[in-house]
Amino acid sequence: MKMLRVIYPIIVLLLMFVGNSFSQISQSDRDALIYNMQEEKVANNFYTAMQNLYGINVFENISKSETMHMKHVKALLDNFGIDNPVSGKYEAAGSFMDAGLERMYNDMISTGNISVTDALKESAKFEEMDIRDLKAFVELTQNTTIESTLNMLINASGNHLRAFVKNLKTRGIEYTPQYLSQEEFNGIISSSGKSKGNGNCINSK
Repeated sequence: MKMLRVIYPIIVLLLMFVGNSFSQISQSDRDALIYNMQEEKVANNFYTAMQNLYGINVFENISKSETMHMKHVKALLDNFGIDNPVSGKYEAAGSFMDAGLERMYNDMISTGNISVTDALKESAKFEEMDIRDLKAFVELTQNTTIESTLNMLINASGNHLRAFVKNLKTRGIEYTPQYLSQEEFNGIISSSGKSKGNGNCINSK
């Protein structure tokens, strides 16, 4: 019995150590998740603002999708014990911990307020940038859980990009990629739009 009383605390400590080791991630992974959470909030806040201004379905549908994306990233933040960068004072629309993202958001709002086509162009540009950033994060991570979530977000952003490009085309505007190569852009636009993950908004108008 005495031996069991000695061994049990040791086992508990070992289990705690093993559990904590699984929750450890690289600094680059931490930075990527913190940045991506804010990027998803930029999208959500911008699309919500444009929906309130122009009242077209594509903004409403994709803003809801971005809310789901934030929940997915929040789950990763919680799992790895990382503070949520969009909580507290940064929960308010247009407020961001990253000063560069806040400037970008303000610039997007200024341009989007000009016309609905400008808002759609800004949206397409943002989704391109998001895809580029997410793919860069995937290349860096060694964590399969993070990689799986990021790939889901890449697929969803491809769906969003198709939806915005389609909406521009119905308005007589052929969108030209700003961040992705023409080949990569064409591949996304010509795909079926049935990739797994939230954000299959190809038919949003």
